[in-house]
Amino acid sequence: MPVRLEISPSPSLTVSWIREGHVSCKRGVEEVLKNFPDELGGLLVGNDWRVLRRRFGGGEGMSIVALAQKLAFEPGEDVVIRSRVGVHGQEVYQVIGSEKFVQLPYDRVKKDGYSLQLMKLERYQWVTALELGTIGKQVTAYADRYATFLLLAGLAATYAAKTPRDYVFLLYDPMTLSSVEESAEFALVIREVAKEALRKVVRELGEWNEEYITLRVVFNEEFIYRARSLELKSLGFRMVRIRREGGQSLKVYGDTPLTVFLERDIYQRREFLGRINNALSRLAAPLRSYLRGRDQSGDGYHAFRALKNMYMYYETGAPVFLAQYNREVHAMAEALPQGDARRRRKYLCAVL
Repeated sequence: MPVRLEISPSPSLTVSWIREGHVSCKRGVEEVLKNFPDELGGLLVGNDWRVLRRRFGGGEGMSIVALAQKLAFEPGEDVVIRSRVGVHGQEVYQVIGSEKFVQLPYDRVKKDGYSLQLMKLERYQWVTALELGTIGKQVTAYADRYATFLLLAGLAATYAAKTPRDYVFLLYDPMTLSSVEESAEFALVIREVAKEALRKVVRELGEWNEEYITLRVVFNEEFIYRARSLELKSLGFRMVRIRREGGQSLKVYGDTPLTVFLERDIYQRREFLGRINNALSRLAAPLRSYLRGRDQSGDGYHAFRALKNMYMYYETGAPVFLAQYNREVHAMAEALPQGDARRRRKYLCAVL
């Protein structure tokens, strides 16, 4: 691996994507570029294109894949990525990149570095400000070519799905990422399985519902089977949703922790996991109707309540929530018109 990181783990999205990119590049830069999702180009917004036009002579015709290719480092390059925080007048800024870049004065950093809108997401949430001890101030991040490429590689590695409005990413949380960095291939495969589960449920539901999506991921049998091969007690993820607002800005619309405690009893019972997955799939259609305001029979309302109780059962392990889930499933079936025996039988198959 020609590029090494000396950046502390952090909840900052910028740092997290750079670290994720570093892990994904252990498969090789060519592999990263070959599998780069072109649809992520929607996350390059107006100000970004002005910078790219100045640097590369292109414009909005340049794809994000082409940008990644231009920034990619060569196999023989040996670079250590570091970070520092500086103050220039009223501006607090963070510099991420090679030793040479990090030591540049502010004017050169601003001229030579990249500060994509993706790196400014946290200014609106103050995540970076909290992390760096600069509460109350906006922090502008600047990265050199190497760190920017790793950021894009991390973006590609963690991209999971797209809803009509949002880009959805699945990142390891900082602590888990530190634990799995030495088992990069296992970590990447496990995340791919989790991303596929997330992608499938987004297609299935057609809407965003955190409880349903979380349950479909944490009860996915293949994901759990592979995750347990790492011999960790838990795996922590973040589901991050980013939305493009107009042509100039991006905004985080959700940053949800998703922690899987792999030693729980429920994960020892593969047959029960299969039944839960089957049950949840039967909630999808009425739940979708409820979320879209088209719940004419009332079965969707009870599907929603059943989901809430299943989520609480997952969170607490308390049997009372499983019992309440089953009651709501029965109520879901009872809400149907008398002549709808087929759907009634389908719903009752969701009883656990």
